[in-house]
Amino acid sequence: MGCIMSFNQSVIVCLSKYINVNGRASRSEFWWFQLLVVLAQLPFGILLNLLDVSSVIYVIINVLSYILAGFFFLPNVTVTSRRLHDINKSGWWQIVPWGFGAIYYSVALTIGENHIIALITLLGAGISALVLLFLLTRRSEVNDNKYGVSSINNGIPLDTNQTEFMTAGQEITHQSDKSVCTRCKTPLNLDFIYCPGCGVDVR
Repeated sequence: MGCIMSFNQSVIVCLSKYINVNGRASRSEFWWFQLLVVLAQLPFGILLNLLDVSSVIYVIINVLSYILAGFFFLPNVTVTSRRLHDINKSGWWQIVPWGFGAIYYSVALTIGENHIIALITLLGAGISALVLLFLLTRRSEVNDNKYGVSSINNGIPLDTNQTEFMTAGQEITHQSDKSVCTRCKTPLNLDFIYCPGCGVDVR
């Protein structure tokens, strides 16, 4: 039984780990947060398409949309790093498409967007973005890795001698050396800083 976060839990955890790239993030934690980012920006996009670009309201809404995008930038970077850690990949993978994109715009502004170098870097940006998307959709690794404990089963290492799997909807019994979150009753490892279920500080 995997560690499947709800939308609310994902938002709490990702915002509580605003600048924390350490550890691992499950697919549900990552993709629920992406949904939040899209839903938050959607009204601004709709309004900007409906308003006159020369109006004061357009400028105000445009500025607010950039502020909101800036607010979500860091937690998006950190949760992407943790999601990559969850499949035993470095968080630096996410900068590859950005790197290609930066090179493309630099070349396009200096020698033209139709130059062969610009086209190659644009292709590189597209391919690397697809590769990154594939990595972000991969299943969590069952075992612990160098980035932390597994996000599966709320970070409880699988041990067939000590872990008893229950039917759907039931809690997983766990080793006596694990504590439980006082807020949501999620099993915790002793080295956890935040609860993977609700995001509360458990130090």
